[in-house]
Amino acid sequence: AQQVNEHVAKHQQLGYREIKVYNRLPESVYLEILKVAADKGIQVTGHIPYTLKEAHFGDPRHSSIEHLDGLIQYATSLSPDFEPLKEEGIRNELYLQYDSLQLAPYAAKLKSNKVWLTPTLSLYANINNQQVKQELDKLRSQELVKGLLGWWESLPARVQENFKLKSDVHRQIMQQHFLDYADHILVGTDSPNPYNLPGLAVHYELEYLAEVGFAHAAVLKMATYNAARYANLTQDYGTIAPGKFANIVLLDGNPLQDIRNTKKIHQVILKGKPQLD
Repeated sequence: AQQVNEHVAKHQQLGYREIKVYNRLPESVYLEILKVAADKGIQVTGHIPYTLKEAHFGDPRHSSIEHLDGLIQYATSLSPDFEPLKEEGIRNELYLQYDSLQLAPYAAKLKSNKVWLTPTLSLYANINNQQVKQELDKLRSQELVKGLLGWWESLPARVQENFKLKSDVHRQIMQQHFLDYADHILVGTDSPNPYNLPGLAVHYELEYLAEVGFAHAAVLKMATYNAARYANLTQDYGTIAPGKFANIVLLDGNPLQDIRNTKKIHQVILKGKPQLD
C-alpha cells in the first residue's frame, strides 16, 4: 500500500491527472491504486486485470476501460485459470465461448456506474480490412509508414485469424450491450498496433462505430465533446463556441450523411490558425 501511495503521489507531483493500469496487476494492487487515486483526485484508466473477481468489476473509480478484451472473461460460463505469462492465450480461447447473456449484468453494472468505455474497434478490425491496406500501400514511401508496414506484414497468419474472431465478438458486444451508452463512449485506436496508422486509424474507428449502429451525430460527438467531457475540459474544448479554442476540421463532405466524409479534409484550424496551404 505504501509503494502504491508513493507512486501515485510522485506522478501527481509531476502534473499527471490520470494513471493507466494494465492486465497483469494483481487484484490487490489494482484495488489499492483505485483507492489511493480516488483519495488524491486522480482518474484511473486502462485495462481490466486478468484476475479481477466479478464483485470488483465495473468499479466507478476506474474512470475509463480501454479496449473490450477485459470484458470477455465475464462473458462465458467458464472460470478461467490465468496462468502467469500465459494469460493472453487463455483469454483468447474464451472468445470461442462468448455468451451475451453472461455479459449482460456486467455491462449493466458499467453503465449504472457511468464507467467510460473506449472500444478501439479498429485495433482488431483493420488487419482484415482491405481498404485500410490499400490506403497504407499508397503511403508506403513515407519512412514511418514503410517501417510500420514492415512489422505488420511480417505477422503470422494466425494473428490475422485471431484478430478476426476478436473483432467479430467486440462488434457483437457493442451492438448487444452499449448502443444506448453513446454519451460514455470514447474514440481510440491503440495505434500503432497492426494496421492502425496514427491519424488514419481514427477515421476507421468512427466508421466502425457507425457500422455497429451508433448514429453518425453520436459518433462525431464521441470524438469531440465526449473526449472533452471525460477530460473535464469542456470550458475550452469539445464544441465550437465563443471563448473556446478554435480547433476545427473543415470537411468537403457531410459526415452526418456518410461518416467516411471525415477523411475529406478541406482545412485544419489549430487555435484559430489554418494549418494547410
